[in-house]
Amino acid sequence: MNINFDSKIVVITLTALLWSCMLAHAQRNVSYKNQQWIQYYNTTKLNKNLIFKGDAGYRVSHNFSKASQYIARVGISYKLAQYHMQFTAGFAHLGFYREGSLNSIELRPYIGLIINDKYSKFKLQHRFRVEHRSFQTLGSTDSRSNMRYRYRFLINIPLSTILNQDQTSKLSFNLANEIFINGGKEIVENTHNIFNQNRLLLGPVFEFNRNLSVALTYTAEFGTTSTPGNFRYSNILWLGIKHKMGNGRNRKK
Repeated sequence: MNINFDSKIVVITLTALLWSCMLAHAQRNVSYKNQQWIQYYNTTKLNKNLIFKGDAGYRVSHNFSKASQYIARVGISYKLAQYHMQFTAGFAHLGFYREGSLNSIELRPYIGLIINDKYSKFKLQHRFRVEHRSFQTLGSTDSRSNMRYRYRFLINIPLSTILNQDQTSKLSFNLANEIFINGGKEIVENTHNIFNQNRLLLGPVFEFNRNLSVALTYTAEFGTTSTPGNFRYSNILWLGIKHKMGNGRNRKK
């Protein structure tokens, strides 16, 4: 059974949302910076339906000169192949640096849904995620928490296929947009940051084989700050390494 979405409507809607946010805040105070991220993703197939997912990343800023944050995340996915869906539940641990020292941590349980689709040669993906974010400042009793809702729409465009003996390498291009919306009591009381951030992502993906791929992604991230009327814009270079394991994926029959 296939679930069909009108992807053109989704793209137009996301584009309109992005431009509306940018135009609405065009006259506000915006701070700019650059960031560099590296992240490793592991997907291990446990059985026909269950998949372990884990990733770990480290982020720096100001041309690799300042530590920004780290992230470690794990989850279990249940795959419904006939519907092209995956349900995931997991937990993430993040640390944030200030002036070179670890300043605060975040604990983030989450649930998510991924729906894969295809249009002609293009691979499409819808990802929905709900997160509960709990922050704790180190050496202090200060803490806060809120909900966050995320939606990402991704298009993968195939560019070329390279046949190499027993394996096939592929080059493709990703184009995606992800919007983040805050929720919770503190957010309702401070309505200026209901909109959290928006990420526009684009870049090439090289698939060495079915188990290993590398993506170099440029991300334009626009988001709010704790101060009403102040916003941040980050130019991000993101290196992602994806590794698939489990159930002898390369065994010959």
